Amino acid sequence: MANGRMDNLIIPKPILDNIALGYSNDVFIGTELFPEVLVDSEIGSIPVFGKEAFKVYDTSRALRGPLNKTDHGIHTFTDYKMKEHQLSSDIDKREIEASTQLDLATKAINDNMQAIQLEKEWLIAEKAQTVTTYATDNTDTLTDNFMNESDLDPIAMIDSYASQLSDIIGRRPNTMIWGRKVWQNLKKHAKIRAYKSTAENQMVTMEDIKNLLEMEKFLVGSSRYSTDNETFLDVWGNAIILAYVTPPRSNARTQYDPCFGYVLKKKGYGGTNSWWDDSGKIYTVNVDDLYDIKVVGSASGFLIDDPIDPTEYAK
Repeated sequence: MANGRMDNLIIPKPILDNIALGYSNDVFIGTELFPEVLVDSEIGSIPVFGKEAFKVYDTSRALRGPLNKTDHGIHTFTDYKMKEHQLSSDIDKREIEASTQLDLATKAINDNMQAIQLEKEWLIAEKAQTVTTYATDNTDTLTDNFMNESDLDPIAMIDSYASQLSDIIGRRPNTMIWGRKVWQNLKKHAKIRAYKSTAENQMVTMEDIKNLLEMEKFLVGSSRYSTDNETFLDVWGNAIILAYVTPPRSNARTQYDPCFGYVLKKKGYGGTNSWWDDSGKIYTVNVDDLYDIKVVGSASGFLIDDPIDPTEYAK
């Protein structure tokens, strides 16, 4: 059990929780496409939204005219089942005495939170970059008209896909994601640079692209992962994703708001806890999360697969 000295060394749980709650990593962008919503149960069903949920309706009504009616776009429900994601780290009493325990605990929390969030990012990206995630007419795999070709205009091509999605759901996509190497290739494209300047050394910025394509959010997926601690792979690959992500109402979302997808999290679950073992020699810091990732509005997303010639992309 912890003695008096160890009681002074233990960080109170509210401090640990605040570290975890305040943790952020700008590299991770997945929850901009799949926002997190809190639900009461870790197993259940949520509504699936058809394209009707995203259309803009004419709600005007003439005096004594018939009522305007809609089915809210909810046709079916999909089951979800959350999985727990957890990592803990042990800190020896001797390490505590040789260092500052706050630093060790903070590092352990941040390292574990980083790993848990990286896995979540990878799971979201895998789903978002899979053709079968989308409705039938909401994908295009390029084969001979790659956007990095000098005679093609990538901005015009992406704009045409955005218009295609707008024709499907009645709203222009407001969120766009490019893989890291897609951005590296296309930001140097002569036709894209020409939108901003005629200077050959003038590079466009992400803000330029966002404005050109009238997107509320333009994000580049730059996170990477390794399975062997030697070779690093891109989480977001050779893909461009367009989606309409329903903005939150009053800074909150629920599973009943139509959206491309959600990360469903158990309400009141997740965060950190810590404890000493019975010997009083090992202090454990634990981080956990509980969630499921679901696509609930496949019609409101569009996947452009292989926008860069795979031969060039592999370089």
